[in-house]
Amino acid sequence: MNFKKTVSICVLIFLALPAFTQTEIRLLDENIFQEFIYEISGIRAKDYVVGISQYNRTEGGYENTGYEKAVKYVMSVLEEGGVEDIKLYTYLSDGIKTSGTWRSLPGFRVKSAKLYLTRPFTSKWCDFSRTPISLMPYSNGNGVDEAEVVYVSRGISDEDYEGKEVRGKIVFVDRGDAATVMRQAVIKRGALGIVMSSSGSESRAEFPTLVELNRLYLTGEETKTSKWGFSLSRVQTERLKNMLESNRNVVMRAEVYAETFSGHVPIVSASIRGSKYPGQEIIYMAHLDHYKPGANDNASGSAGLMEIAITLTNLINSGRIPRPLRTFRFLWVPEWEGTAAFIENNRETVKKGIIGINMDMIGEDLQKCRTYMLITRPPLSQPSFLDALLEYYAKLVDELNITTRVGSNSKFNYRIIDYFGESDHMLFNDAQIGVPSTMIVHLTDRFWHTSFDTPDKVDPTELERSIFLGTFLGWTAANYDVDKISDMTELIYHTLTKKIESFTLRYHDRLKRSSKSALHKNYRNINVYYDLLHENGTRSLESTIKNVSEPVQNHNPISSSKELLSKYIDLQKLRLKYLYTRLCREKETNSQEAEPSKLENECSQIVPERLLDQSMDYWIASDIMRELKVHRFMNYDMFWEMLNYADGNNSLLKIRDAVSAQFREVDIKIVKILFEGLREKNYVQF
Repeated sequence: MNFKKTVSICVLIFLALPAFTQTEIRLLDENIFQEFIYEISGIRAKDYVVGISQYNRTEGGYENTGYEKAVKYVMSVLEEGGVEDIKLYTYLSDGIKTSGTWRSLPGFRVKSAKLYLTRPFTSKWCDFSRTPISLMPYSNGNGVDEAEVVYVSRGISDEDYEGKEVRGKIVFVDRGDAATVMRQAVIKRGALGIVMSSSGSESRAEFPTLVELNRLYLTGEETKTSKWGFSLSRVQTERLKNMLESNRNVVMRAEVYAETFSGHVPIVSASIRGSKYPGQEIIYMAHLDHYKPGANDNASGSAGLMEIAITLTNLINSGRIPRPLRTFRFLWVPEWEGTAAFIENNRETVKKGIIGINMDMIGEDLQKCRTYMLITRPPLSQPSFLDALLEYYAKLVDELNITTRVGSNSKFNYRIIDYFGESDHMLFNDAQIGVPSTMIVHLTDRFWHTSFDTPDKVDPTELERSIFLGTFLGWTAANYDVDKISDMTELIYHTLTKKIESFTLRYHDRLKRSSKSALHKNYRNINVYYDLLHENGTRSLESTIKNVSEPVQNHNPISSSKELLSKYIDLQKLRLKYLYTRLCREKETNSQEAEPSKLENECSQIVPERLLDQSMDYWIASDIMRELKVHRFMNYDMFWEMLNYADGNNSLLKIRDAVSAQFREVDIKIVKILFEGLREKNYVQF
């Protein structure tokens, strides 16, 4: 081992690291920064939250629904704020029409819906007008159904119905997949409707009247024969179970006047045109849909976009800040299916995006909701300078110590995490779209998808922090030019070294936990993972110059940073080798080069190419993973990232390595099973 070489590399890396504690990189003009400080208001954004959350905004066809009123509210506020180029896009949404693999959802209208207990005594249990979430979205009914209640456990399998007659009765089930229960109990066996228990979540135990969201995700064809469903609170669940367990005859009456229908899904778009690079766009997105009130999820994100769009417009029109170099686009979408429809019908527009910013659940009161902010990195398949901006501006927002006069005084509590999908940025991060995107979110909110997601849980202070973060990110991406390449490159390199160090800790832990027989193979694999991190870092550094028109003089900042990055990766590999050598001694085995297995050699020659032109529908992917019995070895994000790498250039082996590098170790056998299954379904070819 060359000790002198190792020391020299360490010295080079140390000298190359930016001294952020001593020298501040200023990516925002001081005057523009101050204008943002003066103008952005979390209090005003909270007013928008209240305005949106008064409507029930179930995704799907929006005609004559609360969603239509919410759309009109957003557009009217934007118009009053002087925002430019406001448009409403609508696309067929009937539960049958698809955008790629994403099946649209039917419209959902409710006139009234109530559930009563009529035996052994009479009391009202649910009322849509008071608690809209108690009626399962996409319920159907046109009258009164009164019948005995039959408990069928989870109600999702044939075994749950053995020895039980449910035709003409109301089924009571443990909380789970409401759509599957509807298929089994109502469509297949003739039950009148569903009553579903609460989850019994311990994090919600102190709120016995809280009601959780359960949706009837059914196809347009299924809604022709489906009926209604109600969701119960914890206290109602306990009462009903006690009555049934004591063998009492329980009868309920449902008065439901609701319908699914063929309609159109709405997307609100607004833009601020760029002055120099109008064909390059910063895409902001927030899903406007959800149950009433849905204050944090996601009236808060929608309100955040409104505040950013109106603030930028006012500052530009008053001459206090210049027009941005690149175009801002703001999208208020129905989550997932609506975004898929917009992408399919506006592919040229979305491909103009150079970064995406998804604002989803951005205003949580940290104490009430017992949560914290998460900021997600783009996946390795979408290298970008955005990753570096996340670190930089999250730190800046933290240092600003933002509070509002009517909001909380809580400290800013945030984490920057590796890629996590599960919202609309996922569709933009798809390789066929290629817009590296982040999400600002509070995932652990204990009131998420419940009747208690009310405006009082929205904190103007946290809203303002999120809006500042989103504004700083977008403005910097929209306005950097050749004069900022050096600062951007330095920032990217600094962020890359931090990220690689975090991966190093993870990889070292994997190697330490290796069995004696797996040690050599894991050492080989981790070296490959470093090569993939190197590739991602190089492309992240290069991402800055592809968006500017003037040449960077000799590309010196980028070239030198790429050289330092190579040395930094070499250093990590040396550290790994030291650890590997020590572990070999401890496990009493000789260091050796692990040969690829027969299956790995075979998979290195298989190069799949996806046949999908955008991301795969979440529910289809989930069904495929279960059908192939690989769901225990991967989640949707891993599945989706594998498809990102299936571009006709990467082998199954490299795809396995890319996913293992950023998520968790995946056996090559599992990857082969998945892609063979995808080929049979004509989603990939090889």
